[in-house]
Amino acid sequence: MVMYCIRIIQRLFPSIISESLFAPAYRFATSQCLFAGRYYTRNHEWVFIESDTAVVGISDFAQAALGDIVYVELPEVGKELNVGDSVGALESVKVVSDIHSPISGTVTEKNTEVEITPSLINKSAFDKEEAYNGTDIA
Repeated sequence: MVMYCIRIIQRLFPSIISESLFAPAYRFATSQCLFAGRYYTRNHEWVFIESDTAVVGISDFAQAALGDIVYVELPEVGKELNVGDSVGALESVKVVSDIHSPISGTVTEKNTEVEITPSLINKSAFDKEEAYNGTDIA
């Protein structure tokens, strides 16, 4: 499930903004697991770099482990995020789980569809069901 996008600051990540999407995962404080251009964190969020924007979501494993999602709280557009910040929450029939930002930046958009219909997260962890987007990644 895509959570948000953040525009990248080229001076901080020049190699990532170039054509290569395969920069070392440690630049995002993520694990070494890479699937289809996505960098995964230990908290099961993922980051995908797209031009000057980073898209963030949760892994398929996370949505499956949570079970049926009944509530989604996402950060507001314009909110400044830092690595590790709790930026929202996912509530399922089993548990409430915080969403942590794997990167720093400013939220540029969020997926209001998943706030209205949280069960979209359970349908696909990688399709258009994004949570939020951002700019100015640090």
